[in-house]
Amino acid sequence: MKLMLFNRDLRTIDNTALIAAIDGVTPVVACFIITPQQWAEHDLAPIQADLIFRRLRELENELSALNIPLIVASTDNFDGANQWLVELCTKHDIGDIYLNRDYEFNERQRVEQLELLAAKNGINVNAFDDKCMLLPGSVLNKQGGYFKVFTPFRKAWQNQFSRVEVVKPPVSAPCTADFQGLTSLEECFTYPRQDSGQYHVSTDSILARLRQFSDESVRNYHNERDIPAIDGTSQLSPI
Repeated sequence: MKLMLFNRDLRTIDNTALIAAIDGVTPVVACFIITPQQWAEHDLAPIQADLIFRRLRELENELSALNIPLIVASTDNFDGANQWLVELCTKHDIGDIYLNRDYEFNERQRVEQLELLAAKNGINVNAFDDKCMLLPGSVLNKQGGYFKVFTPFRKAWQNQFSRVEVVKPPVSAPCTADFQGLTSLEECFTYPRQDSGQYHVSTDSILARLRQFSDESVRNYHNERDIPAIDGTSQLSPI
């Protein structure tokens, strides 16, 4: 069995790690770990926490349609999350963990420590670069260093960028493993929340809003984004 670890990538469409995990033969289980202490240290806003909570409900339904159950757990921090994850994999004979990398310092450390802990227990960690259009640090000047001026950076970025097809995941092999006894999303999610109802959480509504913004507003974004009286941003999230 394989495990897909979700972090900030709470989507099934165009999710590199998820698509790589699904081979149609080996069952896949998905997991999201809430880390209240770590979130508090990172000043996660209650309205953002509520958006995550609501999106997880939608994600659970989308994954169910792919024969993938979603497990939600809660530990204080990333260290505890890694330990819990490896124990889950050991208990249920899960040999591969799939995830998309985050690039912030604590998040990079989390994956590095998970790789070490998992390897000691005979578990493979398959990490993918999915978050950015181009790999961070890959756009360099002719001397191999970082750009200090935006315009030449933009030109170099555009030269490297190429359009790719948005891919939907296939249906996975049915997962028959028994994960009874684990706590529910409502029980796990103890982090303070503030109503985020003005933001979309279903994939269809998110895509519709993104298309509307791209068709109608993006051309004036640079002039209207800082004017509170104008709906000049995408309104896809509170950040």
